[in-house]
Amino acid sequence: MRKWLSDGDPVPAEFSRPEVLDILREYYRGLKDEDKVEVRLSGHSAR
Repeated sequence: MRKWLSDGDPVPAEFSRPEVLDILREYYRGLKDEDKVEVRLSGHSAR
């Protein structure tokens, strides 16, 4: 979910309540590029 939010991609509704996703999207939009953490997917997550 962090990868989707970091990339600005849509997050499937079943991952969280809509009001929580709204707060998380706003937070990730407000981050400066230098404050963002690179999310590397591995194992089952990378598939």
